[in-house]
This record gives sequence, structure tokens and C-alpha cells, in this order.
Amino acid sequence: MRLVPAEWKTLAEFLYLQRVTGFTVPPDIYFAGAEDAFRERLSRSRSYLEYGSGSSTLHAARAGVPTVSVEADRYFARAVRALLPAEAPVRFAEPDIGLTLGLCRPYNTTPTPRRMRRWARYVQAPWALLDGFPDFILTDGRFRLACMLEAVRRARAGGHRATLMCDDYVNRPRYHGIESHAGPPHIVGRAAFFEIGPDDTRPAITVEMVHAALADWY
Repeated sequence: MRLVPAEWKTLAEFLYLQRVTGFTVPPDIYFAGAEDAFRERLSRSRSYLEYGSGSSTLHAARAGVPTVSVEADRYFARAVRALLPAEAPVRFAEPDIGLTLGLCRPYNTTPTPRRMRRWARYVQAPWALLDGFPDFILTDGRFRLACMLEAVRRARAGGHRATLMCDDYVNRPRYHGIESHAGPPHIVGRAAFFEIGPDDTRPAITVEMVHAALADWY
């Protein structure tokens, strides 16, 4: 991929922030009106999975909730980890999905077969780290549609029930196809909350469908 000078400048500035200056992790959660709903659901959780680390990770640690956090930018994961108390019940999944920019946006977003195989690591990375099925799942990182599909697929396959939250749902119609499989959500602010579990009345989700959804990196 050939970059123009302006793109080289943008990349260089980000890499300097990432690897020299260092990231600043916001201390407080922000879900555009869904903060209280997030806190309330997390307070009842015994196992929490989040796609996308940050202030939500810090809040889960303070609440003492066993957490698996997916973060593809190892430098940002390091910044979050540095703010956690030593005894925090948080484990990080740090899949290598290739070079990323801010907020873990893939450097090259063109979905080739090779890239999609790497991107699949993001969706699958946390499941081997979990002790049982999580009862609360947040999608607030990359590949949100694929992550939601995989969560619903696994919940159905194992007969598990959980709350699935997707931030930025209302203003991103690209995610709304999940409703065909998870049903209509409860909307709070711009976030969606789904109650997922065994369901024979809606279309099945295949591994191939999850993989195809990786073409959308949002």
C-alpha cells in the first residue's frame, strides 16, 4: 500500500504517541447516556467479557468482577494494566491483528482473506481465557458485528444466558443485522442491550457468517 506524505505524517504521529508519549486512559466510563445501565448490569455480573479495554476495564476491576478484556493494541493494554491494582481479577487477551491505528483501527481495512484470518483472532481470543460463559458481554471495540454474532452463537450452542451490550448501536445501522438473530434490543442512550441465550425461533448463526462479518471492522 503506497502512502502519500500526509498519510505518512499521520502514521508517524500515531506511532510516536503509541510508543513514546504513551496513552492516557480516561478514568471514568462514557457511554453517552448508558453509564448507569452499564454500572447496574456490571454490579450483578459474575463473569464479564469486554471487547475493547479502557475505563470500563478500570470500573470492572474496582467492582471486583472477574474480567476478560480484549485489546489488540498491546501498548494501550499496557497503559490500562498499569492502572489496575495488583489483585484485580482482570485478564487481557491481546490478539495480533496486524498494524493498528487509533482505537485499534486496522492500518489497512481492505478485507482480504489473509487479513480476515488475522482479524478473526480478535473475535476468538477471549474464549479460551474465560472460566465458563460470561453473563455480561460488552462490544465496544473493533469488529462489533462479528463479536456479537459469535457471542450469540456460543450462547445458543452452550445453552447459556447473558446480557450483550453494544455501544454506539443507535447511530450505526451497520450493526442492526444482529437483531435477526438476537431479537430487538433495549435501547439506553445510544447503546443496545440484548438478552441472549437458547433460541430455536430465530435463524441460526454459522461460523461462516461470523467470519464474513469480519469484513466490517467497525
